[in-house]
Amino acid sequence: GRANELELLQGLAATCQQGSGRVAIVTGPPGIGKTALVTTLAAWASARGIPVARGLGPMAATSAVVDPGTEAGLALLEDLHRATPAELATIAAQAVDLAAQPLLAVLTARPIPRRSDLDELLAGLSRDHGALSLELGPLDAGAIGDLVSERARAAGASPGRRADLLDRAAGTGGNPGLMRILLDHRPGSRGDAAVCRWLSFLPVTVRDLLAIASVLEPDCSLEELSA
Repeated sequence: GRANELELLQGLAATCQQGSGRVAIVTGPPGIGKTALVTTLAAWASARGIPVARGLGPMAATSAVVDPGTEAGLALLEDLHRATPAELATIAAQAVDLAAQPLLAVLTARPIPRRSDLDELLAGLSRDHGALSLELGPLDAGAIGDLVSERARAAGASPGRRADLLDRAAGTGGNPGLMRILLDHRPGSRGDAAVCRWLSFLPVTVRDLLAIASVLEPDCSLEELSA
C-alpha cells in the first residue's frame, strides 16, 4: 500500500550515491505505516550495500556510523515526537552539514500532539534544506482488500468470514496498524493496550468520551453523545 512512497525514497537514496545529501520527513498518525515503510527501505538499502544507521539521535551521530569508505548511506531517525528538546536542537544544529554528506536522512514523527520545537525543526528542514515531506494517509480500498485477503488466507477463513473481516477493516479509516489489531482482536490482548498507548496523549476527559462513544451505535450524533 506504500509503493509510491517507497519508490520515491528509494530514488532519493539512489541520488545520494552520487554524493548529495537529502532529508525526507515521514509523518502520520500511530499505526499508519511509518515504521513499516522505513523498515522496508532499510532492507532495500542493505541489499544494495548501502550502510544503514537507525535510531533517534543527532544527524552527526548517525552519519558517523556510516562507513566513510562507501559512497552513500541511509540514516533513519524515528519517532522524533519522543525526542527531548536537546536532541531536537542538536539535529537542527547539525542539519546545515547534511548537504555535504552522501547520506539520505529519513525522519519520522506523529503530527499530534503538536510540539512547537518539533514543528520548528521540521519547518526549518523543509525551508532551509529542501527536505521532502511525506504525509502518510489511509490505505486505499485495494490495499485494504489485499491486507484482509492475506489475513483470511493465513487463517483459512471461509468466504463469509472474509466478508466479516472486510466489515471490520472498513471501520479503521484505512489505518493498517489499527486494521491488524481489529482483524486479530481478542479482548484483553496486547492490541487493546496498543490502542490505549496511541490515545494516551489525549486528556482524560477526551478518552472517557471516546470510551462512551465506542459502545454507542455507529450513527450516533454529537448531540446524543453530549447528552
